[in-house]
Amino acid sequence: MSDLEKLEVEEDFWSNWLLHGRHGGDPAYEPIMRAAVAEIRDRVLDGARLTSGMTLLDVGAGDGLISFEALRRVKQPFSVVLSDISAPLLQRAEHIAEDLGFRDNCSFIQTPAETLMGITDESVDVITSRAVLAYVHDKPSALRSFLRVLKPGGRLSLGEPIHQDAAVQLAALTKVLRSEPANYSTPYLDLLQRCRALQMPSTLEDIRSNPLTSFSERDIVRLFREAGFVNIHMELHVDVKPSPAVPWSTFIEIAPRPGTPCLREIFEQHLTAKEVARFERGMRRDVESGTLTSQSMNVYLTAEKFAPPLIK
Repeated sequence: MSDLEKLEVEEDFWSNWLLHGRHGGDPAYEPIMRAAVAEIRDRVLDGARLTSGMTLLDVGAGDGLISFEALRRVKQPFSVVLSDISAPLLQRAEHIAEDLGFRDNCSFIQTPAETLMGITDESVDVITSRAVLAYVHDKPSALRSFLRVLKPGGRLSLGEPIHQDAAVQLAALTKVLRSEPANYSTPYLDLLQRCRALQMPSTLEDIRSNPLTSFSERDIVRLFREAGFVNIHMELHVDVKPSPAVPWSTFIEIAPRPGTPCLREIFEQHLTAKEVARFERGMRRDVESGTLTSQSMNVYLTAEKFAPPLIK
C-alpha cells in the first residue's frame, strides 16, 4: 500500500463525493467513472493550448485531475496553481503531487471561485475548470475573478455540465402527476418521479433558484460576454449511450452530484419497504444488464482576456 493510500484526512462535503459518492464506493466501478471524466478533462486541456513557460490556474482542482495531466503534457518550465474550496481535497492533491514528483511545480490555494482570494491580479496565463460554475451561485463574480487573475491575452478553457433541460423535463412530469394522477400515474412512475425529485430540482421555481439548473448553454456564453471576455467559442456536446452494467448494490450507492442523496439514502428515509421492492423490480434488471440509456450534456468553452495592441 502506498503512502497516499494510507493517508487519512478529514473529509468534507466535496471530498466525500469525489472520493466515494460518485462511484458508489465500488473499486470495480471507479475506473469506468474515471475514464468518462478523463474524456472531459482531455477536451478541456486541448482547449487550453498549454505551452512551456506558462502558469496554469486550475479552478476547482479537486484532487488534481486536470492539473497533473497538464504537468504530464507540458515540458518544463511549467507551473500549476491548484485552487479549490475544499481543504481536504487540496491536502490530498498535494500528497498526489509529491507521489508523482510534481510538488515543486505546484502551489495550492484554498479559495472560492467567486473571489479567487490569494491569487494575484494578472498572474496566470491560462485558467481551466471542470464542473465548477454549476455549483457557484454568483457566476458573474466568478467570471470577473477569472478575468482579474488572467494576464492580458490569457486564455480560459472549461467544461460544464448542463442540467437545465433534464430538470425542466422532470418539472413537467411532476406537474402532470400532481394535476392528473389518475390519467398518467403508475406506481413505478410515481416512485421514479419522487426519487428523481430528491436528486434534482423538480419545479420551475426551484430550477431558477438552483445554481446547478439556473443556466443553459446560451446563458454561459452571455455571462462570459458580459464579464468582458473576447474570442469566445462554445460547443455543446450531447452524448446518448448505453449505461455500463452495474451491480444493484453499487448503483444505489452512487450519488450523481455533491450534496445529492444516493438511492439507498432515499430508500431509507423516504420510501416504505414495499415501495423500495417495487422500485427495484422496475429497474434492477435493466441496471445490471446494461440496457439503460444515459444522456449527458456538456458545454466546452474557450475565451480570452482582451490584450491591448502594442504601440510601436
